[in-house]
Amino acid sequence: MWEEAITLCKELAEQYENEIFDYELLSKRLEKQAKFYENIMKILRPKPDYFAVGYYGQGYPPFLRNKVFIHRGKEYERREDFQNHLMSQFPSALHLNTTTMPGDDIKNSPLQYIQCFTVQPVLEIPPRLKNKPVPDQIINFYKSNYVQRFHYSRPVKKGPVDPNNEFVSMWIERTTFTTVYKLPGILRWFEATDMKHVSGE
Repeated sequence: MWEEAITLCKELAEQYENEIFDYELLSKRLEKQAKFYENIMKILRPKPDYFAVGYYGQGYPPFLRNKVFIHRGKEYERREDFQNHLMSQFPSALHLNTTTMPGDDIKNSPLQYIQCFTVQPVLEIPPRLKNKPVPDQIINFYKSNYVQRFHYSRPVKKGPVDPNNEFVSMWIERTTFTTVYKLPGILRWFEATDMKHVSGE
């Protein structure tokens, strides 16, 4: 990530300028830093998808058992490909085709179940950029990086169905997942330790 590289360049430039006084290395580092800024503004970067993965059942080791993790997919990785790779790591696991939280019958089962669906990262603009005319190229980075909260929305039916207007009884249930650390990090996946469900019209 160029943003991370710029941070390191600044740290090195500080050393070259004020500690070891190597202006030749300083010059090269600043040239490199300038290129990273140029890349941010000119090069289109793909956005990775994020996936919520629930590992349900007593067949998993304790660090996975009945927990949900948010995984950062690879560039251009489709959910089906990610899911196939995931299932190959747990060949005896059964795939859950629903996105609702499984009941105790699944959680207490001796088997392994996997639930996988795409979630949307929630943009958290850094304080230094708030209320400023920041170009889209800079903001776009934060739409899928340094993220810790993720949304999943699904339609649910409430009440009797109106035959004249089926959408009257349609509600949206939104689940927000919060991971223990921001993604990406040292790992490509972190546990979601907080999950909130909200329903609305």
